Amino acid sequence: MLTEQVTNPRLETSAIRVLAMLQKWDERFNCHATPKRTHERKAFQTKLMVIVPESRSALGDVFPRQVIDVWTRNISQGGLAFLTYGRLETLATHIIVKLGEKYMLSRIIRHREVHEGFYEYGVKYVEEVTV
Repeated sequence: MLTEQVTNPRLETSAIRVLAMLQKWDERFNCHATPKRTHERKAFQTKLMVIVPESRSALGDVFPRQVIDVWTRNISQGGLAFLTYGRLETLATHIIVKLGEKYMLSRIIRHREVHEGFYEYGVKYVEEVTV
């Protein structure tokens, strides 16, 4: 389970290293391009809980609901970027992110494999929900 992986000291060290690499790349890139985002992103590195709802594949395979911890990369008024070790096992387009005492229904905007088996996800907040 992904939640157990977050407490693994090796993965923790790898996650911190990957976050640093991505931050360094962002700093280089931002010098050469003007961001066209609605909301300014702020570096925000912590762990958050994400709820991935049950989903089905086109072949009928069921991906059960998952509650996982993730490493955050940055945050803005409109969304969040985070890392997972391995790809999320879901075809769902929406997840729920726990931000403090709030739960935000969030749409997965993008995902990509970055380094060392980690995947980066970008989500856009849709609305606050009750869990």
